[in-house]
Amino acid sequence: MERTLKRLKEKINPDSIQDIGIITPYKAKADLLKNKLKSIRNNFKDSNIGLDIGTVDSFQGSDRDIIIYDCVCSSKGKNSKQSQRQRKGAD
Repeated sequence: MERTLKRLKEKINPDSIQDIGIITPYKAKADLLKNKLKSIRNNFKDSNIGLDIGTVDSFQGSDRDIIIYDCVCSSKGKNSKQSQRQRKGAD
């Protein structure tokens, strides 16, 4: 995610993009991203671009110029080679 945000910041025009949202389905993942991306969030803030991270519920009724949806893959299920191929659509 950090690499994606760095590349995005290089490409966007701060005059046309002012708010970016990162949506993830779970609060724990949102909290993790907030902690891991603190320096990047400050970097965006210095450029007058808001970077909000939260769950789907926290974004209800609001809009952002760009939305990034961070999918989560659970490791609780089987992680066999067969299940990995199925997730990739190989089977």
